[in-house]
Amino acid sequence: MTGLSVAAALLAGKPREPLCANCLASMLSFRLPKARRVAMLLEGIPGYYRQHTTCSRCGKRRLTIVAGRG
Repeated sequence: MTGLSVAAALLAGKPREPLCANCLASMLSFRLPKARRVAMLLEGIPGYYRQHTTCSRCGKRRLTIVAGRG
């Protein structure tokens, strides 16, 4: 599986739970630049959205990626 498909599967399993790039990187053992790149690519796939909101994992207000509307 690619990093993109792994991240998509993780987010799809947690619908409407936004994750920031830091938490996405931590959860998937990615480096931060890779997590940011994956989040940008996911934004182009229907059903995935980037938004400024509170991360469901760390609780900080950041740019997040979410499956479904947050």
